[in-house]
Amino acid sequence: MDKVALFLAPKLVGEGRGALSGFAAGRMDEALGLETRRLEVLDGDIWLEARPVGS
Repeated sequence: MDKVALFLAPKLVGEGRGALSGFAAGRMDEALGLETRRLEVLDGDIWLEARPVGS
């Protein structure tokens, strides 16, 4: 993985697909660290881009 992009809307609509479906670290030291590269608010929504630490 070279980049993570998340778009968050300030509304709760119920069940949906998990954002990290298929990825699960067994321990905290196995978790992927991310460095924030971009954080913006666009018309009330939040846009976050991050890259794995060290890339």
